[in-house]
Amino acid sequence: METISDHKLSMQLELWPFHLDLRGRYPLSQLVSRMIHVAGEHATHFGYGIDHLMAHGASWVLSRMSIRFFHPIGVDPLTITTGVTDWVGISTDRVITLEQGGRLVASAFTKWIGIDIRKRMPLPIDTLLTDRSVRSSFPDLELPEIPRRLMDREMTAKLRSVYFHKVRYSDLDINRHVNSSVWISLAMDALPIAHIIEEELAEAHLRFVKEARLGDELLVKHYSEGPVDYVQIEHEEAVCFQLMIVRK
Repeated sequence: METISDHKLSMQLELWPFHLDLRGRYPLSQLVSRMIHVAGEHATHFGYGIDHLMAHGASWVLSRMSIRFFHPIGVDPLTITTGVTDWVGISTDRVITLEQGGRLVASAFTKWIGIDIRKRMPLPIDTLLTDRSVRSSFPDLELPEIPRRLMDREMTAKLRSVYFHKVRYSDLDINRHVNSSVWISLAMDALPIAHIIEEELAEAHLRFVKEARLGDELLVKHYSEGPVDYVQIEHEEAVCFQLMIVRK
C-alpha cells in the first residue's frame, strides 16, 4: 500500500518471520535496506529516481544515516514514510519515519550524495534536484542528530581487529560496490553477541566513506565503551564504513 501527501511517500511493507534475528527482532541491516527501498520509491515518484539518474550517468549513494529507536521492531507490518527536507552543496537531507501497530517506532535523518558514475565523484545537488517545491516538513518529530564525527583519533586507536572479509558477488549492489545493508551486517557481526541478545538499540549512526569492490579484503574492527559500540571497516588501511551503536 502506497500513499502520497505533502510530497511525502508512505509505504506499508509486510515483514516475515524468516527475516527476524535470534531475538525475534528485525535486524538493523534489513531495516536499513527497507528504508533505502522506500527512499528510492519516493525519488522515482518525484522524477529523480536512480533509473532517471543512471540514464544521465549519475546515481545516488547514501552518505550518513542516524536512527533513533523508540520501540523494538518485530514482525508486524511496517509503515515507512519519507520526504526530502532540504538540499545544499553536494548533499540532500531526507527524513524517514517508521510506524508499527499505529505507533512511531523509529525516526531517521539521512544524507545522500549524487555521484558521477564514470568519475565516481560527487555532483552538485542542484543539478539533480531542480524543483524546490518537493521539500517536505516533519513538524514536532523527534529526530536523531547526526554526529559531526563518529570517532576521533583517540577512539580510533582503541579499535581492535575482529575479522577479515573478502568481498564476493552477493555483497554487491547495482552500483557494483558493497551494498549498504552488507556493510551493516559485517559491522554487527563484530559486536559481542551479549550486546545484541541482552540489550535494546537506542540509536544507530552510520557513515559510508569509501566504496569496496569485488575481491577487496576488508578488515573489521570493534571497540565498546559503556553502552556504546564502535565498528570501523577498512580496506588497505583506508576507512570504508563506520557504525556507532548506542544501547539502552
